Amino acid sequence: MPPEPKHVVVLGQTPSPAPPGPIAVLTLPSSAGVIGLQTAVFLLEAGYRVTIVASHVPGDTDGEYASPWAGAHWRTHAAAHEKELCEWDAETYRYWIDVVKQEAADDSAQKPGLSPYTSLHYWASPTSEIAQGASSLWWRTVVQDFAVIEPQELPPNAHTGVRFKTLTINVPLYLSYLLTRFRAFSSARLIKATLPTTLTFFKALAWAHSELLERQDVHAWVNATGLGARELVGDDDMYPVRGQTVLVTGEARGVRTRVGSGKEEIAYVIPRKGSGMTVLGGTKEVGVWNTDPDEETTKKILEGCKDLAPELLDANGEFRVLSALVGLRPARKGGPRVEREVLEGVWLVVHCYGHAGAGYQNSVGSARRAVYLLKEYEAQLSLPAEM
Repeated sequence: MPPEPKHVVVLGQTPSPAPPGPIAVLTLPSSAGVIGLQTAVFLLEAGYRVTIVASHVPGDTDGEYASPWAGAHWRTHAAAHEKELCEWDAETYRYWIDVVKQEAADDSAQKPGLSPYTSLHYWASPTSEIAQGASSLWWRTVVQDFAVIEPQELPPNAHTGVRFKTLTINVPLYLSYLLTRFRAFSSARLIKATLPTTLTFFKALAWAHSELLERQDVHAWVNATGLGARELVGDDDMYPVRGQTVLVTGEARGVRTRVGSGKEEIAYVIPRKGSGMTVLGGTKEVGVWNTDPDEETTKKILEGCKDLAPELLDANGEFRVLSALVGLRPARKGGPRVEREVLEGVWLVVHCYGHAGAGYQNSVGSARRAVYLLKEYEAQLSLPAEM
């Protein structure tokens, strides 16, 4: 008989209250977010048996479950010197392009919610990203149909611009697609639960092993707990970046983005193909834990997007607003933590959190890295000891 597949437990994005104050949880991101779900799917494809422990799953709504609130589309946040992040984003772009091709070839396949669009990306003023000119952007060779927009074609409030083929993500559909892929494996299991983060990380894993997993053998844990890692593993480098968006009626003709002079100055228009809706954004409010929509912020977003999507304005020059949405991006000083450790000499853990607003475009590359770290560890164990 073939050997039993190794058992890996994915802990998701866990809810985390503003400090001070204890938080409870664990996860699949304690929510089944895009990082945890994508990693779980790749682990299954690599032959592991996978259990997800999560307090939220696709279909749930909670501001600290950030994945469902994303815009979202492929737009790298990585600087050219951040080589690993660049590669993760490039891997995700290529992977999504292949998924779209497969969908087009099989009408019976579940729709992943990925749609190709032309993206017009503008910079309102000079920034470090385009210091060497837009034609030198590191990702120009990654995306399809890249071109620098001629100065005479730029709108009045744009300093520089490029166009390229992007992919938009209808996030409820995409998360459901990943969850369906996960559940298609007989070796997959989902436990909806929370872990007590008032314990040490080691004790929290021991508790999960005993109370949730009934002391089944666990080969490794994947810590994809997002903001929850702040309390769960004591990572004080974790912090929220509040993002507010507005959902409006109508589908914009394409993706439009304008970046201002500051990191928090951004306006974007992202259509959700086939839904009759478009997402307008947005905000990047560092260190803000409030998940309630702010009326003044909504007004600012609407005003900032009018020239980016005039086709969606009514006879009075206004958008028809459906709702305002808020999510907390799980950011981390120094960037994402994707690394391996053996906790107290007992539990093998692959950490995979802190992707901030780049979770979707990082997801494929980051998940592949997590699987690689696990495989690398197993290979090292199989090597003969040096004489």
